[in-house]
Amino acid sequence: MSVHPSLIGGRHQWDPDILPRDEFDDRQQTLRERLRDHGGAPLVVYGDARDFADLAHLSHFVPRSRWGLLLLPATGAARLVSSWGPRDLPAQRAMTCVQDVYAAPQLAEAFQGWAEAHRNMPLLIVGAARMPAPLYDRILNATGNPADVAQVDDIAAEARSVRRPRQIMQIKRTCAMLARAVDAARREASASGRAASAANAALNSAWSQGATDVRCMLAGTDGRFVPRDAWRNDGSEATLYLAVLAGAAWADHYVPLGQPAEERSIRAALEKGARALSADRPAADAVAALKAALGAGQTRAPGGAGRILGYSLDEDRVSSSATRPARRGEIVVLHAGRRENGRTTFASLFVEVGNANPPFVPA
Repeated sequence: MSVHPSLIGGRHQWDPDILPRDEFDDRQQTLRERLRDHGGAPLVVYGDARDFADLAHLSHFVPRSRWGLLLLPATGAARLVSSWGPRDLPAQRAMTCVQDVYAAPQLAEAFQGWAEAHRNMPLLIVGAARMPAPLYDRILNATGNPADVAQVDDIAAEARSVRRPRQIMQIKRTCAMLARAVDAARREASASGRAASAANAALNSAWSQGATDVRCMLAGTDGRFVPRDAWRNDGSEATLYLAVLAGAAWADHYVPLGQPAEERSIRAALEKGARALSADRPAADAVAALKAALGAGQTRAPGGAGRILGYSLDEDRVSSSATRPARRGEIVVLHAGRRENGRTTFASLFVEVGNANPPFVPA
């Protein structure tokens, strides 16, 4: 028997005043249009508590544990299946724009009429590689064991990479939430002189603002990160890593504590990288400028040089080989690290692409 390691907390409800249903209808239609080469075949989108980017993008549903499925037939309304039981359906329905929501025991019912409506059509799946084998088999049985099953993760990711205005607004709200949590950590570090207390202050700030999930780690001057609960150093010199999920958008930051000289040095390099970000140049240009500014002693930050913010801590990484240009209005987080005199420090910076005066921290 396996036990899910954590339960995502915080606010999960779908708020139609922020992201109305027509926003998700447009996203689903955009993906359907990109799948035209597959003959308008039906689509199943899988997401779980670890990786829910495509599921959240198309339905706003973020599984608090286990998994969720979005069913997009060739024609007609979408359906959603939650891994929870029937008694939890009222809570699950409040988390998504999809009107027809089913519990895991009702999976066959959710697929009712699917085989007849899509006879001789392939089945398209997003997230099949992460899907538990028993669930995959249940889906094949419920869809009439189609002869052709295709994984279309790349097409879904490309469609998701276009950040729409409402999504950018949501990302900015997450950035602002994280920025307030960082400010709380800095104030506490200055007052108490203890990195552990600063981390607690950041967590409390994020949760009190209604964060859906918060990840927190600390590293000493050796650059080795450990979970906050495993931190045993009473000193003030550390790097705090903080990641905040608000709604369905992630933002993360490396925050130097008690290291003002090192922070100023890395901040100057980050600003040079930020100025190299523009809507008509590949994101790799920012990495090149950042590395040149860091010079000798630079070290790779855990998680890489940065990413274009969205629904996952892994999507749209900014790297030396990144060819996609960041689009105007998108929010990018840049990460940098430097090791000098046996001390390692990491720092981050938010940038709004196309802002006339970068760097820009959303407020």
